[in-house]
Amino acid sequence: MRIAQIHLRDWKAYPIANFDFSDCGTRENNVALVGALNGYGKTSLLEAVILGLYGKDGLRLVARADTEGDQAKQELSYNGFLRRAFHKPALEQGRNSMFVGLTFDDAEGGPLRIERVWHFSSSGMHRQDQEEVRIWLGADEELLPIPALDDRDDFLRGFIAQNLLPVDLAQFFLFDGEQVQKLARRDMATQVKLGIEGILGVPVVRELSDDLRGYARTCRKEIGSVGDAKIDQLREEVEALETQEDGLREQLDKIGPELEPLVAERDRLQGQITSLPGGNVAEMGELYETKERLLRDQDRRRDQLGQLLTVDIAIGLSGRKLQSRVHTQLNAESITNRWASGKEQGEARIDQFIDSLSSAFKNVQPPLSAEQQTQIDSHIREVWDQLWYPPPEGFTEDIKHKYLVESDRGQVVDKLEEVGTIATGSVQQLLKEIKYLDEEIRRHQSLIAERSGVDEQMKTLTNSLTNVVARIEQLNGRQKELTRELEGLRGMLNPKRQDLGLAQERYHSAKPLVRRSDLADKVATVIERVIGEAFPTHIDMLATEMTEAFKSMAHKQLVDRIEIDTDCSVKLLGDQGRDIREMDISAGENQIFALSLIASIARISSRVFPVIMDTPLARLDSEHRENVLNYFTSSGGQIILLSHQEEVSGKYLDLVRPRVAKTYHVRHREIGNGVGVSQLEDGYFGESWSWR
Repeated sequence: MRIAQIHLRDWKAYPIANFDFSDCGTRENNVALVGALNGYGKTSLLEAVILGLYGKDGLRLVARADTEGDQAKQELSYNGFLRRAFHKPALEQGRNSMFVGLTFDDAEGGPLRIERVWHFSSSGMHRQDQEEVRIWLGADEELLPIPALDDRDDFLRGFIAQNLLPVDLAQFFLFDGEQVQKLARRDMATQVKLGIEGILGVPVVRELSDDLRGYARTCRKEIGSVGDAKIDQLREEVEALETQEDGLREQLDKIGPELEPLVAERDRLQGQITSLPGGNVAEMGELYETKERLLRDQDRRRDQLGQLLTVDIAIGLSGRKLQSRVHTQLNAESITNRWASGKEQGEARIDQFIDSLSSAFKNVQPPLSAEQQTQIDSHIREVWDQLWYPPPEGFTEDIKHKYLVESDRGQVVDKLEEVGTIATGSVQQLLKEIKYLDEEIRRHQSLIAERSGVDEQMKTLTNSLTNVVARIEQLNGRQKELTRELEGLRGMLNPKRQDLGLAQERYHSAKPLVRRSDLADKVATVIERVIGEAFPTHIDMLATEMTEAFKSMAHKQLVDRIEIDTDCSVKLLGDQGRDIREMDISAGENQIFALSLIASIARISSRVFPVIMDTPLARLDSEHRENVLNYFTSSGGQIILLSHQEEVSGKYLDLVRPRVAKTYHVRHREIGNGVGVSQLEDGYFGESWSWR
């Protein structure tokens, strides 16, 4: 894999620039030289390649970008970096976009071209939602379909990692002197760990492991505490209440058969009394009938009072604030359900609508391309989604009463409104009426007692009737008491049954979540174990490769071999087996160690990708420079050196000259107000170049 061309438009100081490296890539002619004075555009070229490939992901590889902090800060840094990178005169000249195009040539797969376009507002602010990426494949330049914005970054990340180079390995192929210095300043164990993690793709895999752990936690959170134990507990509570319900029903069932003959006996005795001669008998019958009516009226009012006290007043005592919140919540849930139902019904037809529209577009001339058709479909979906957003006034995402259907919500709202109209006078009035009826019942009972001694027969009948009526009243009272208990019990039992049903439903629906949660945890554990097991193997390979690289680049042959322990700690062993790190080693040797790591990681990663080095030799002494240049350029892979006039020059230039296939000199001119323009010309710092 080699870079064939780099095209820039309005990137930093380059209004337009086309680098052609198509002749650079053979084993003998694998070097390209780009010369420029400091500040004229060398590092800008390296940054263009990095961000053209990786977009926001590549920002952490750019030394001049501040990427410290959280994701939001990094996004601001990305937008700010691009705003500063946009060629300042472009807006004044009517251009509002910046472009980087990269063409790669692969002997096996053919050319691969990536274009990334950044758009800017009239004030020069980056429009992040309009960033474009296009990829063409093969000699026929087939345009690769790229998913919509939400899935685009993941798709591009995977495609570039598979076909070119993962972003976590890029720092070992695309680097400048500042990054080498930064790497050299780290302790050696950290450097090694960073390198091996890059080979293994640990940051990506670890992110996958973290995502899996997070997914498992989310699943468990959705499942909540519902499990076999919770369901068993609810089932036990329901069964206990059902046992009580059965007992109350059984007692009620016994009262009916006992009450029936008593009522018949009462009617018979009343008939006998009314059939006795004399007006007194008729009067006694009326007294009994009146008393029965008064008892019925009293029972009816007591039931009304019970209803008020156990339901309406109980709700009323919850307070207007809570009632109002419940009322508002239920109305909001009704609005939300109607909105969601309408949206779902519409979404069920949107695909059919888009298919029909796509069929109609087939007759458009000239025909639409696949990309245009995809964009139209995407815009239709976006417009459709906008029809439903923002949601209607009163919408809520917090559905607290999932157990209620729409008709239930209406009944609860009606009850809350009804309770709001209840006054304390209603209770007082019922108590007054019950008290009055109680007094009337006692008065009629006294009248009956006074007149029951008229004669012996009347007395016998009256006593019998009194006993029967007393037993009837007792049984009626017990029947009402049991009925109230049964209603109260059912008031507890029905919600409990609902809780059990919901818990069982959640448990059964959660079973796939439980399985997926467990599987996610297991996969994350396997990933972490694989990382741990892969480290030692790569440590040995890296130590061998780094020993060769270090000995090739260092001018003092103090190091016989490099040893790396499983914790990535490093020993630079001399021929006597002594760790020379126990002695002070120079800054240059630290930098050689960092370059050895870079070269070794690039080699054992088995990735064939160009190396772009931006002034990596500036802080090296002459012998180290010579060795480093010789080592990197003799590797056979394409290498692009970005150098200032005093770096790759003189004998160092002569060293690489036989391998150089292409040269560029970047000239710069000021156009005013601190703004400059960089332009390309063939050659190397004015030198007419011939390498054939």
